[in-house]
Amino acid sequence: MEILRVGGEKSHLDRFRLMHTQSNDSVITFTLIAPPQSWQAHNKIARCGPRTWIYADPKKRLWTSYISGAMSVFRPPTPWNEALGLAITFYFRGDPKEFPTKRRTGDDDNLAKGIRDCLVKAAFMADDSLIVDGWYSKRYSDRAKLEIAIGPHKLWMAMFNLPKDD
Repeated sequence: MEILRVGGEKSHLDRFRLMHTQSNDSVITFTLIAPPQSWQAHNKIARCGPRTWIYADPKKRLWTSYISGAMSVFRPPTPWNEALGLAITFYFRGDPKEFPTKRRTGDDDNLAKGIRDCLVKAAFMADDSLIVDGWYSKRYSDRAKLEIAIGPHKLWMAMFNLPKDD
């Protein structure tokens, strides 16, 4: 496998950046230029008199279809059906010297929920319950973007030099 720089920027995910090959034995990494969205409240409620409607937020639906469509370019030839590792770095617009701890940036688990659902929709995996190792990070940058690395857990263990299960 060859090392590939996606977007040409250096980051702490550089050790993951393996070029996508036409096999499921690689870790796929990519960068999407899109603002991170928290998945905490994704439904809207409308009331008119005694009636109540619950519907999907149009902005979230648009964001989901954009992200899923962009991800589908990078998907493996067949969806993974094994234990997976996932690393996501959420970049918000702001001063790169600071960390995004303000409430408006959202919790990392709610941010990751949306990406995990988009990965399923883009046919990376059968179900997001296959992700057994997850690493999520929030940063500030000059540009809002998402860096995603996903791959089989056996490769994940080797990358992080984690002990193998007995």
